Amino acid sequence: MTKDNNYDKSLELLHQLLSDQFERIHKSYLVNFLQVDKVLVNIGTRYSVLLKNGRSIVCRPLQV
Repeated sequence: MTKDNNYDKSLELLHQLLSDQFERIHKSYLVNFLQVDKVLVNIGTRYSVLLKNGRSIVCRPLQV
């Protein structure tokens, strides 16, 4: 992360370029919802996104 949050702005620009099937689920993640198998709510404020390829992304809700 840079002092002026360049990584965040770059991901935002990428999100604008991608199709509507991509959603930002975290400040660091864009996900293609056609590849999501399940969204699991964990105890506390975290949740997991289970992808069709078996990978899992654990994150907190995006604060916008």
